[in-house]
Amino acid sequence: MLLNWNNINLENINLLKIANILIKNTNFEIYSLGKNIKFTLGMFHYCTNNEERDILSDTWNKSYNYEAPNSPYGFYFQNITLNELSRYLNNENGKIIKEMINKKYFNNTNISICEQLIYYATFIVLHEYAHYLKYASLNFDKISFAKYNFKQTNLLSTQEYRNLPSEKEADDYAFKNLKTSVEIVLKELGNLN
Repeated sequence: MLLNWNNINLENINLLKIANILIKNTNFEIYSLGKNIKFTLGMFHYCTNNEERDILSDTWNKSYNYEAPNSPYGFYFQNITLNELSRYLNNENGKIIKEMINKKYFNNTNISICEQLIYYATFIVLHEYAHYLKYASLNFDKISFAKYNFKQTNLLSTQEYRNLPSEKEADDYAFKNLKTSVEIVLKELGNLN
């Protein structure tokens, strides 16, 4: 199968579209991240900060509804085109993601910017989907997942954050499924010959 990168219009493809292609059959919806969240490209939102705090401090009330009406549980991704994605990938975390993918997939090869951006966007979606799969593997047990997933991000550098077991596991899943997922995305978009 040849990938026809010349037929792809970067303005017609966005992160939300790729998420909707790849994330199927979950009990969570896909939403657009608010524009005030500038450095996060995607996230799997399974509980609020207050709920996570209560779970980790053993004060969680299972019968209390922590879910905010303006921020329901689900997958969140920036509603940005692939052209806009390149700007977001210049922050510290984005640079690390680019470096990881470039080293594993594009090592010293002449790859179009378009191809790189499709791979980056697909990786971001798969990484968040991997968090959902871990949550599902724990039978959607918020206590187990919160303890597994807990990270004091304000105390960690970007590199330390990327090395957390939950992040490495999500990265490993994304890398394992990246090439076939890119093919699925391109086929769905009608760009596979």
